Amino acid sequence: MKDDSTTYQEQLTGDQGTMGFLFSRLIRNIVIAYVIFSGIQYLLRWKTYNISPKEFRNIASKAQGADNVASAVSRLTTDLRRAYGPAIAAETSWVALSLGSLPLKALFLHASLTEFIGVIGTPFPTSGRVGMQWSNSTCTVLTGSVARLSDVGHMPNKETFSAGGNFRHGQFESHIYSFGADTYVVCYGESLLGHYSVLRKHHLNRLSTNTRYNMKWASMAVVFRGREKHASQPHRSRGCRYRSRGVMPVSGLWAATGALANGEPFSLARLIYTYGHESFNQLSLALTHTFNYYKSKATGKSEL
Repeated sequence: MKDDSTTYQEQLTGDQGTMGFLFSRLIRNIVIAYVIFSGIQYLLRWKTYNISPKEFRNIASKAQGADNVASAVSRLTTDLRRAYGPAIAAETSWVALSLGSLPLKALFLHASLTEFIGVIGTPFPTSGRVGMQWSNSTCTVLTGSVARLSDVGHMPNKETFSAGGNFRHGQFESHIYSFGADTYVVCYGESLLGHYSVLRKHHLNRLSTNTRYNMKWASMAVVFRGREKHASQPHRSRGCRYRSRGVMPVSGLWAATGALANGEPFSLARLIYTYGHESFNQLSLALTHTFNYYKSKATGKSEL
């Protein structure tokens, strides 16, 4: 009986030790998750949106109708760089992109945690279903034509967009797309819940008179109740936008699952590297501007 009692006590002590270890590990994981979540929220809290959807559509419409995609991309890149400076990638390359069952090529001209500009397309006719995603995208056809059919609705409603046409793919929407031969579109996408509305111009003017917002490329953001009030660059009065916050890499899960479903892990790795590299460049640029801003504020010397 004594031996049995000792064995029972040892087992009980061992079970308590295991439970204590699992509990402490659970607490540690919760703390780590909270720290990561807080870090992302802090980053998004001070994130400014560089691209104006309205201006993007205007620039994209001027690039359509070129003889080939190379000419269209060249003009598009030049106009975007003239408007947004270093926010547009200086060097980039085409990567494979699987959107649902659509095998496409992609060229990212801007990539960050909360928005992107990408040229996507194919030289061959292709069709497939693009499933639900977590970002709002507005696209302009540069060359060729795009047709789509929504999964929602009692009656099939086929839409066709030729060069210069613009269409929107909203979050949680699903369509069947058909790309014609040599079809390329340029898309701007934003955030996890990328709703925005444009405020009146005088609101921006009132904000831009404050020295806090007099930065060369970007301004600070003020967050209130899950919305982000953003004053654009002082030398560009485009209007102030309220946008909800979200993370672009989360929206990229649909591209990742598409690549893995097609057995293309290496193309997915290259896609992640390309997008991550440009996102890191944009983050470094933002941190540099923020550092220079506070440095000039502390020293009283402006670098503008």
